[in-house]
Amino acid sequence: VTYDIALSQEAVWITSGGGGLRRLRYGSEEWELVTVDGQSFTALHNLNHRGFSVIYVKDALWVGTAGGISRASDEGLNWEAFAFHEDPGHISGNFVTALAAQKSPTIPDHFNIWAATWKANDPKEYYGLSVSENDGASWRIALSDSTELQPGEYLIDRYGPLHVHNIGFGGDSTVYAAADGALWFSQDLGHTWAPLD
Repeated sequence: VTYDIALSQEAVWITSGGGGLRRLRYGSEEWELVTVDGQSFTALHNLNHRGFSVIYVKDALWVGTAGGISRASDEGLNWEAFAFHEDPGHISGNFVTALAAQKSPTIPDHFNIWAATWKANDPKEYYGLSVSENDGASWRIALSDSTELQPGEYLIDRYGPLHVHNIGFGGDSTVYAAADGALWFSQDLGHTWAPLD
């Protein structure tokens, strides 16, 4: 199953779950298997080899796997990895089902990177929507299972785990998150949310 596709300067990129990340260079007829960690491909034993989402933004390729997010600025030669950690500044979960780029309303020629970050293997991971405004140097959990809808009531209580499937944008600061149970809507870059259910 091919889940996502992106076009870079030199190639077509697809993510194919257990088939991993694959590249078709322009002018070629042969797909190449690419791993984001330089290891031999083994989707069975390496969650980082299971590809689910990919975008190409401003000379950078971003790939979401079942083991986190990876970024390359050189057509997939060298990778930087972003993964869950319980300290602030990291994504909420390593299973990354969707990626999207939003033009920054405050920084010219810059993009915010949004990721649907689901719980994977670590019991401390949780379902959320993560965003980086600095090319992955740090991440903010914009929406999560524990988002408080009203005093004492959390998102997971009413809607269950936050399974975001896709992200969209409208206007400078408007963000939409398509999820099980509701379409979530924010007008302030994901600082406050309301469900459109």
